[in-house]
Amino acid sequence: MKIHIKQPVALNETGGKTTNQDFVYPLKNQANPEEKLFIVCDGNGGPNQGDVAARLVALSLAKYFASTPLQGQIDGPYLQAAVKAAEDSLKAYKGAHPEASKMSAMMSLLHLGDEQITMAWVGNTSPVYYNAKHKKIVPATEDKTTLGGTILGGEEPAEAYFKFVPLEDLNIGDSFFLATDGIKEQVDDHTLGTLFTSGDEATPDFLVGEINNLSQGFTQDNYSCYLVQIEKIEKEGSSTAPYSKTPESETAEAADLSSSSLDKEARRNRRYATIGIVAVLLTLFGILIWNSRKPSYERYRAKAQSLQIENKYSQARAYFDSAIAHARRMEAPDSFLNATIRERNALVTILNIEAGTQIEEKALEELSLSPEQYIEQGNIMMSNGNYQEARTNYTYAQRLLDNDPRYMDKEEYAKVMVPADSMAKALIMVADLFYEQDDRDWQKAENNYAQALTMLEGSDISLEDALVKRTKIRLQACRENLGIAAPGSQDLELLAENTKPQPGADQRTTKSRGLQESSAQPAGNLSDLKEPTAPSRANARVSNLSTRGVDEASMADQRKALATGKRMFVEAKEKSAEYLYLQAAQYLEQAGPALDGAGAYLVAYLYHMGQGVVADRAKALRYAQLSALKGWAAGQYLYGHILLERQYPRDTITARESLIKAADQNYLDAIKRLGQIGN
Repeated sequence: MKIHIKQPVALNETGGKTTNQDFVYPLKNQANPEEKLFIVCDGNGGPNQGDVAARLVALSLAKYFASTPLQGQIDGPYLQAAVKAAEDSLKAYKGAHPEASKMSAMMSLLHLGDEQITMAWVGNTSPVYYNAKHKKIVPATEDKTTLGGTILGGEEPAEAYFKFVPLEDLNIGDSFFLATDGIKEQVDDHTLGTLFTSGDEATPDFLVGEINNLSQGFTQDNYSCYLVQIEKIEKEGSSTAPYSKTPESETAEAADLSSSSLDKEARRNRRYATIGIVAVLLTLFGILIWNSRKPSYERYRAKAQSLQIENKYSQARAYFDSAIAHARRMEAPDSFLNATIRERNALVTILNIEAGTQIEEKALEELSLSPEQYIEQGNIMMSNGNYQEARTNYTYAQRLLDNDPRYMDKEEYAKVMVPADSMAKALIMVADLFYEQDDRDWQKAENNYAQALTMLEGSDISLEDALVKRTKIRLQACRENLGIAAPGSQDLELLAENTKPQPGADQRTTKSRGLQESSAQPAGNLSDLKEPTAPSRANARVSNLSTRGVDEASMADQRKALATGKRMFVEAKEKSAEYLYLQAAQYLEQAGPALDGAGAYLVAYLYHMGQGVVADRAKALRYAQLSALKGWAAGQYLYGHILLERQYPRDTITARESLIKAADQNYLDAIKRLGQIGN
């Protein structure tokens, strides 16, 4: 397999400094599509030191790659040796020039190999890889080659990182971007993503031109970059035969060369004159364009508006985000900023409603950012009013914190905390979208309101009293419309959170009553569920219900029994009264066909824990299965939990399916449990 790239494009500008301490290899305007190695270096140490450091590092690396034959593909040891060669060059220079003792550099490198593309970097200059197929920037997750300093200084081994991309994973249009701080301060990954997704116009010249526009006059640093874009990918055997010259063509070419040599000097002079005239015209044209062009934030907003008219909502949202970010950075008028935020939020509302505001389910290994980065993105989304994406990023951060071994230590965990007040507010705002739309989605609104109140319960999170009160009222309205709560009942989702069993939790013992637990048989899939039969302990009212049939009167009694059972469960919880738990179980089981997901969960919990009733695993499993089938997140979690506790091999798949359904409803303990079982 062989790849062909478009003409690489570079920047190497002095920017806001008096001297340029950046260096690019190949030099600006000297690269060609046959190049295999690209390097961007950011020097430190002041004038006549930082520039020397950047140049030494780049040229030392280039020399090493040119002089050291590869044994197969580039790997960690090869890169480590290349970085050491650069360190040695700095060390030797410092030895001969004591005044340069503080010189150092950071670098990013791109190498196009026969089987893979290699990205390597030292410091905060990590390359950016844009995947054209998936239309997103792929973060450069890395491996370390050595532990040591974060810069190249010639004093200790540098902390070098690298990432390999196999050629078979590449797509036409994929791009690799190396840049120094001067650009990254003005053009973040989100803005880059916006530029890369601009369609057919996203050529290297266009992209680097836009990046230059966003950096020039705004950054206080030097700014440099290289952009390399895949133009064509040839598989083995698909390439054409090389062009060969015939004797006749060689004779004609020789005659042309002889003729041209006679007036070579004249043609060169004409060429220089033409270039001079064109340069003057381009300079004048550039000055006119510069003076008349709109600020970048206005251009981004105009682009967003045109995309919205074309119903390209996702792209429009990205451009609105960039417009807001640049408006804040460039201190645009408040009227412009506020109007743009309103337009953007209105668009987000449309997108959230269309998408169902569901968190994209990802395995832990697919979460490529760090918890800190997800939290930072969540904070940005909150400030932009994009509450759904804020909630998504905060949830990803929490999943990583709960499952990443690096954060198992309490002190390390405490250093990185998801802002609970922001998360709770994001959940409430997402719920409001469903509650306030014309065709209300009671279930989705209820899920988000309930999770927000769960976070607020027993914590020191402080939100506006009016917001919390409104949330409780709306949650009650949602549950009444869903038929899962009687008027005036308390928050059952909070009960679900407060009564959820933990992995490995022991059921309450019942030996003092002289009773044994029932044996449980393997359960099938969720689709195998049948309605539970009435318990043998049911009172006379139960038998009356069964003989009357399911008519309107009996359904009314069953709904009343359901509401009474829920209220008695709440009371039992408050008073820690076993007899009230028993009565709650009896009333809930009397509900029969009226038993909803929340009620079935409470019955399952009571039989699972032996709370007020004799622990009965078979009944616990059956009612948890019923709750799961009815879509109650806590029931889906309990059903998966019970299946995993039984340790039957064939239960694992069903348990994982149920936990995933709960996780889809943002049930955090289900998400955590999936991580524990390696989903």
